[in-house]
Formats: sequence, C-alpha cells, structure tokens
Amino acid sequence: MGAAQKSGRNIKELRCISIFAHVFHMGRVGKLARNIDRMLCTPLRMAVERAGLLHFVDPGNIIYLPLIRHEASICTVHDMIPYLVRSKRLLGGSYTRAGSLLMDAILRRLETLDHIVCVSQTTKRDLLTFVDFDPDRVSVIPNAVFQTLNIAEPPECEQFRRRHGIPLDVHVVMHVGRNFYKNRKTVLRVFASLRETRNDIRLVLVGIMEPELIEEATLLGIQDHITVIPYISPEDMSVLYSTAAVLLFPSLYEGFGYPVVEAHLCGTPVVCSNAGSLPEVAGSDAIITEPDDIDSMSQAIFNILEQRSVGANFIMRETQQIRHISRSEWTERYINLYDKVADI
Repeated sequence: MGAAQKSGRNIKELRCISIFAHVFHMGRVGKLARNIDRMLCTPLRMAVERAGLLHFVDPGNIIYLPLIRHEASICTVHDMIPYLVRSKRLLGGSYTRAGSLLMDAILRRLETLDHIVCVSQTTKRDLLTFVDFDPDRVSVIPNAVFQTLNIAEPPECEQFRRRHGIPLDVHVVMHVGRNFYKNRKTVLRVFASLRETRNDIRLVLVGIMEPELIEEATLLGIQDHITVIPYISPEDMSVLYSTAAVLLFPSLYEGFGYPVVEAHLCGTPVVCSNAGSLPEVAGSDAIITEPDDIDSMSQAIFNILEQRSVGANFIMRETQQIRHISRSEWTERYINLYDKVADI
C-alpha cells in the first residue's frame, strides 16, 4: 500500500510472510508450508518489528498484534463472512473448531485497536454486530482498483476468444469467483433459462468448476456451452470484461464486490443481486435483483442482449458512473486517517 510510504510517518503495513509456501503450493505439503509460515516464520518476523503506527491490511494477521512494539494500530476489514456463517446469517459455508477459536481471537484483538477501516457501509454494519467497538472509530474507505483496466480493442477480444475456444459469433455471459457465496448454481440456472430462447450465448466462468457444478451443468444440458478459465491474468481480465456482453453476479453476500467495479471500468453491463454491499457499490448502474430470482436475471440479460450485437460496444459502456474511488483519493483518505490516529 503506497499510502503508508507517502504519509511520511513510521507506519508498518503488516502481512503474513511467505517463505515455505512460496516454494510449496499444492496439497497437504502446501497446507503445511502455509501453517509453518503463519505460525513460526511470521511471528519471528513480527517480534523484531517496531512502529509508530501499525496497519494490518488483513484481520487474520491481527493475532500478531501483541508481538510488535507500537504506539497506535489500525486494521482494514473487508468482510465478516466467517462470522456471518458461524451465526447462520449466511448459509452454505463451514468452519472448523480451530478456525472458530482463531475467529474469537481476532474479535478480541479488533476490540483493542485504535481505529478500524471497513471497505463498505455494509461491512461496517456487520463488524459492529460482532465487535464491541466505538462506531466513531470506524471509517469507511471503499476499495480502489489498482490494476489497470481499460476497454480492449476488437482485435484483442478476437484473439482472446480464439485462444480460449470461444466462438466469435456468440454473446458472452461472464461470472467471476468460486466461493460458496458467489451463488454459482444460480449462474448456471440463469444461463440455462437464457438458452431456452437464445442459442447465440456462451457462459464464461473465471475460477475452477467444482464437481457438483459440473453435474448441475450436465443436468441442465448446458455443459457444452460453458468455458472455464481457472486462472486469468490481470491483462486478460480487461479483455474478458470488454468482450463480455454482461457480468452476471448473483452473490449471496459481498463485503465489497470488486468484479462489479471492474466491469464498470471496462464498460460492461452488470446484473447482480441485492445482497451485502452490492447495491451500495453498484448504485444505479447495475440491474439488481434478489439473489434467487432467476426469471428477473434472465429477463434483464435478455434485454441487454437485444440492444447490442456481438462485438459492438453497448451504450452503457459510455454512460456508467463508477461507484468506487480513485487510487489517488484512496491514498489521500488513508494518509488523512494515519494523521488523525497518530495524533490521538
């Protein structure tokens, strides 16, 4: 984060370090490597740190707070999904006993901070449900997009389609993410509903497709009309958004919802749910429905497709209002916050 460097203060931004996990990635060995980094390497590193102001960019690392000599502390909270799952306010996820103990430890540490930053009003509301903390010491600073996202030129889109086996004469309905709360079964069902009236569409999923989703796609008869991209580079992400007719994003919950902002930056129409922070982030620039309203989502996408031809820029590409802050504004807000907390 550049805000700490530009502030001119003695600020440390603390993340879990990766030594063994950088070498071992997969399977049980990878999990063991991550645990060694988290439970041994990172504490040893933290114990020698000293700062005027600590900024934890991930609440998971706040467990190291007692190890570090400091004068003031801040943490950025992106969402409270694990706690919503544990309290059964969000269904579908799971947690272990060890994970639950860690969650409790994080809550206790959060209550000792000088200030907390949330990336949306929704996350702030949820945070205060689980943490006994003064609301006046919780700021909302929306996420900025740090990777460069621009509308790609038609030749780039054509090359991307050929590389991934996406026909040039179809409309692309895209979805990003694979966590349980991304609601991917609904994505498949919406696409299947569209296929009943349109043959010129293809679903592109970014993120691996689990066996149960493959089975669902087979039952729906759409498995031959899906392209799965397990991993996509930042450069290609711009091209995918640009070549897509619409982003379908019916999440059950979002603490922020980066793909909605990314789609906006590339001028891609968005159909999303009204769950979590999505109405807050998308504003009036997306078509918003209930997360399980398959008919409304299908009709919204159908209407979008009716207004454009394959490869043509849709009118929304020129009229969208971006619901996020610029990198410079994001940096300025954090610097102002650092000054405020450091001077307390």
